[in-house]
Amino acid sequence: MKLKAPLTFILLAVPFFMNSIGLASQGLFIAAILLWVTEAIPLAVTALLIPVGATWFNILSADVAFAQFSNPILFLFLGSFFLALAQEKHQLDKRMAYWLLSKKQVSKSPALIVFFVALFTWTLSMWMSNTAATAMMIPICMGISKSLSSDWTEEDKLNLEKRLLFASAFAASIGGMATPVGSPPNLLAMEFLRESGRTISFFQWMMIGIPISFSLLLALIFLLHWKFPIKAKHAKDIHHYFSNQLHELGEMKRTQYLIAMVFFLTVFLWILPDLLQLLSIEQSLSTRLPAGAVALLGAALLFILPHKQENILEWKDTQSIDWGTILIFGGGLCLGKILDTSGLSTQIGEFLFAYDFSFWKVGLLCTVLGIIVSEFSSNTAATTLLVPIIIAEFAGSNSVVTLALAATLGSSFGFMLPVSTPPNAIIFGTGKIPLRVMLKTGIFLDIIGALLIILFLFALYPFLGIV
Repeated sequence: MKLKAPLTFILLAVPFFMNSIGLASQGLFIAAILLWVTEAIPLAVTALLIPVGATWFNILSADVAFAQFSNPILFLFLGSFFLALAQEKHQLDKRMAYWLLSKKQVSKSPALIVFFVALFTWTLSMWMSNTAATAMMIPICMGISKSLSSDWTEEDKLNLEKRLLFASAFAASIGGMATPVGSPPNLLAMEFLRESGRTISFFQWMMIGIPISFSLLLALIFLLHWKFPIKAKHAKDIHHYFSNQLHELGEMKRTQYLIAMVFFLTVFLWILPDLLQLLSIEQSLSTRLPAGAVALLGAALLFILPHKQENILEWKDTQSIDWGTILIFGGGLCLGKILDTSGLSTQIGEFLFAYDFSFWKVGLLCTVLGIIVSEFSSNTAATTLLVPIIIAEFAGSNSVVTLALAATLGSSFGFMLPVSTPPNAIIFGTGKIPLRVMLKTGIFLDIIGALLIILFLFALYPFLGIV
């Protein structure tokens, strides 16, 4: 702790010793990345210092530097936060989980329970933060463990706990890959590509992300089945336990119906422009009502629709919003603008891709770089570092979108260490997952995930004409 202040001052002082804008950009970039990796100061504070440094060293004008914090993509993410907050506040997410686990068909076997827990978490994390999805599932997983009958052996109970905890954390990270709002790296990559003249719509991202994400989810289920074998064949007590939990929640309330209605309306408006385009219907909906505006419209409805003496959401509820992630997002966009404006992204790209690799090898390199960097830093920092470099290096190539997507999806991994992602930290904090077990399980999933990204992005999708 005592080293944090000196380290911070040293890193922030680096650009002052650079005697040109290009060198100052390098110093600021290095300082920002190292502060994000070491977390010497809060990540959001580092993000706020990036535009300050950019203007001080004349790398960017103040208008350009601070404009990144008002990017429309940022408001798309903010709107999704409000939608998730309403579900959490009124326990709609918990009700859905209890309803699912109260079904007899789900609790027929341990394998089915783990599958549905993973599937439910995966689905949730498409639309809410991976951290929130995991945090909500942990007490549910512990409830499953407590409800097991006495004829289960201690080893079986421990292995089921490990399966459920890994399923919750890893499925949350995997689900975040599937939609643009599932994880910050996705929106960052979309914005970096848009600035380079290549646009990926909400629906297009889902077409790319869902098959890869779901395939990795299935791989996770089989991996957990192999790593943590369970001899018990039934888990019928779980059905009764969650039936009682669901009964305690009472009947589904009008407010919960309204939240569900707003959620589905928002998702429908997100994908409607692409559906109209597929039907060859002329429309200007994507320009008149872009994804960010749709997200804010859905969020606004939650503050308007009534709930008892209040509305579904009150402004006081927004104190629990992860505002730090929003600031990190803006700082990441500003850092990407610095890389582009100063030409630093081109210099780093020339160094990283100096050898004349084949298309597949370059794709594998981008994916592996995303995975490795995200193991030791946030996935947002990994995307901010890699995607602008890839875009600058392969700007004239038709493969730039594919390579940027490879690095972005790889950045959503980080399955090996507790510090890699907040979901990892949450399950590690339960004391049920030893570090050695997380390392061994995570490295397998990292390798499988890298292979799936290569298979889909560089073989299957080009053949189908998707990318």
